[in-house]
Amino acid sequence: MHSDELWQEYNTAGERLDSGRPPERGNPKLDEQVYVANASIWLYRHTEQGIEVLFQKRSQYVDRNANYFDRSAGGHINLGEKNIDAVIRETKEEIGAKISPENVYFIASTTSNHANIFVNVYACDYTNKSDDFHFDDREVSEVKWVALSEFDEFIEKYAKPPLRADKESNTLFKKWLEQRGNH
Repeated sequence: MHSDELWQEYNTAGERLDSGRPPERGNPKLDEQVYVANASIWLYRHTEQGIEVLFQKRSQYVDRNANYFDRSAGGHINLGEKNIDAVIRETKEEIGAKISPENVYFIASTTSNHANIFVNVYACDYTNKSDDFHFDDREVSEVKWVALSEFDEFIEKYAKPPLRADKESNTLFKKWLEQRGNH
């Protein structure tokens, strides 16, 4: 997160407002009449052993969920920013990976059960790409490729609580992979 960012605000119908939310205010509470949104992504790759999914581990420098694993990358959508641009930016900022919009697939949009957040989940095939990840902004301490067959168990044991609670989008991601013949 950068101090000059403002998070895009939305009304309860999911329409963009002309206002931005300073990150210092945090996510809107459930009783507020405004939402913010994030864009997150799962990178996956085909290996001889099957599909692997990339998790990032939140560093000790983040205020919440430090030392827990999360989706490959993600974060809040900035004021005026398109969702796809946010997920590409966050992937570059958090793990140093460059992805192209034409290789990014929308999976689902869900809502959080702990704050007024729209959660937009994407996927990107990262097969035959470099594993030269960089954690320049100190939000991430490491990344780990996990076999799809161990996906649910890994989340239950090592993922941050909001990701463990987001069973809907996790299931939709796995079903999406299966429908594309990626299992």
